[in-house]
Amino acid sequence: SATKMNVMYRGVPNPITVSVPGFKPSEIKVLTPGARLRQVGPGAFTVDVTSFKGRQVAILVSTTSPSGQVQTFPKKIYRVKEIPTPLGAVRGENETSMPLTNFKISKISAILKDFEFNLDLEVSSFAVKIPGQRQYKVRGNVLDAKVKKALNRVPIGETVQIRDIKAKIKGNSSYRVPKVIPASVIISSK
Repeated sequence: SATKMNVMYRGVPNPITVSVPGFKPSEIKVLTPGARLRQVGPGAFTVDVTSFKGRQVAILVSTTSPSGQVQTFPKKIYRVKEIPTPLGAVRGENETSMPLTNFKISKISAILKDFEFNLDLEVSSFAVKIPGQRQYKVRGNVLDAKVKKALNRVPIGETVQIRDIKAKIKGNSSYRVPKVIPASVIISSK
C-alpha cells in the first residue's frame, strides 16, 4: 500500500509499506523497475521516481518461503506526477499588503499549498517589477540594495510583483521545480 496515496511524485522520497500475511519482511522481495527503491525499515521503503521516464510505476512483490518456494504477486501500479506548481510568497503569502520597511527585509520564498509532503523549497533568484520602473533581477532570496533604493519611489497603494522566481528542492538538485507563480505586495505605508 502507498503511505500517501496511489500517486508517486517526482522529486520526493515516496513512502510505501509492503507486507504479505504469513511472511516475515526478510522473506519479501520488492522491485520497482526504472525507479530507485530504498528500504528504510522492516517492510518500509521509499520510492524515488525523479528520473523515472514513464507516467506509471509498477511495484513488484514476491515471497520466498523457508523451503525455497517463490510466489509472485500481481503488480501494483501507481501514477507518477510532478509536484504541484509552487506559489511565490513574501512572509508566507502569495498576495499581501505591508509597509515598505517590512517588505525591504522580507525573504522571498516558494511554497506548496496543501501538498501531502513537507518540501523545503529554496529560492535562488527572482525578478522585481516595480510600477513605472524597469524590472530588476536579484540573486538569492532577499532584496538587494539596488532594488531597495528603487522601492523608495513606489507610491503607497501600488503593487510590486515578484516574478521569474527560480526555486529548487533543498537537498535534491536533480529535480527541476515547475515554474513558480508570481507573488504580489501592495505597499501599505512607507
